[in-house]
Amino acid sequence: MCKKCKESKHLLDFGKDKSQKDGLNKFCKTCKRQIDKKSCTKNKIDRSLYLKKYYKENKDRYNNKYKEEYRKDYKNKQKEKNYKKEYYLNNKYLYRNSDAKRRTQKINANLKGFEEKIKDIYNKCPKGYHVDHIMPLINKNICGLHVPWNLQYLTQKDNLKKSNSFDHTLENQGWQI
Repeated sequence: MCKKCKESKHLLDFGKDKSQKDGLNKFCKTCKRQIDKKSCTKNKIDRSLYLKKYYKENKDRYNNKYKEEYRKDYKNKQKEKNYKKEYYLNNKYLYRNSDAKRRTQKINANLKGFEEKIKDIYNKCPKGYHVDHIMPLINKNICGLHVPWNLQYLTQKDNLKKSNSFDHTLENQGWQI
């Protein structure tokens, strides 16, 4: 029986409440929804009135304090952002190598013992080029490994055009499929 509307209803009409002995709310779902709606709107109104009053009483202190903090935070964030950008630009190969390593570990496509050679390949990548897997790591027909002999330098345009496809001209270069 609902405590608000005093109607006897089916158990499915009551929400769960672990604090009650029977594990069900004392109000039916429709009454509970009405109660929640009223309290929610009342709390929003009370809170907004309180904040308006507080802001009027402390306007000078509020504005000055937060302006100073904002300026400090903004300067620090800009410094950090500039530092990160510069670090990234100077160490792109580290990011690209670690990203490739993470992706290959995820699909179990790497062999141990070649980490330094692979890192060196990424480090020596010419500007404007990408390190590409000759035989792609993920393909519906064939899957390669993340090893030095499966890496090549391609221009950004060619690499993006190739995507995860396999270049069949490799068959002519001695690769067996």
